[in-house]
Amino acid sequence: MVKNGESPPAATQREDELLVQDVLRGESGSFDTIVRRYQSIVYAVSYRLVRNREDALDIAQEAFIKAFRSLHTWQPTGAFKSWLLRIATNMSIDHLRRRSRMPAFVERDAVGQLEPDAVDERVRIKEPSERASESELGSAIQTAVDKLPEKQRTVFILRHYEGLSLKEIAEIMNCTEGTIKTHLFRATGKLRDELGAVRRDFMRG
Repeated sequence: MVKNGESPPAATQREDELLVQDVLRGESGSFDTIVRRYQSIVYAVSYRLVRNREDALDIAQEAFIKAFRSLHTWQPTGAFKSWLLRIATNMSIDHLRRRSRMPAFVERDAVGQLEPDAVDERVRIKEPSERASESELGSAIQTAVDKLPEKQRTVFILRHYEGLSLKEIAEIMNCTEGTIKTHLFRATGKLRDELGAVRRDFMRG
């Protein structure tokens, strides 16, 4: 089993590569396998960034559509998961910038539909308990994270909410691990300042 935050084993990356090859040969059913494999984390990342269930579902759906249409551009020199999450992350950031729903009108039959129950389960598991999310601490943390600059907020969410490795985040954001470390360090410092008296309990987690 792969622990949260670790890169996928070589076997998983090889499976992704074979699935992509199958899709490019016209076996569209293999893309359904890709969707089932990654729909939860794509939705979770989108939800963490846009903080709205319906918008996150739309963005996740569109991310898979875009991935399907751009599949020929993916190079197996990088992890397919990171490539896919880069699409979802960029679309989520674009959504926040525009504050409007993205159009959804291309090739839905080819991609299929996400399963809301499955993707919501991912977020439900990753969220703190219902009581904690409603507490003063939970509200303070979320407010502080929302105030972070765009790149710092994205890096912090991918690292601390989704447990991705620095290498994965660097691939998603198309930069070096050193840059990711810098964003993470600055984000953590700003959160400490923002959270004040409650930061010790949060940072200890």
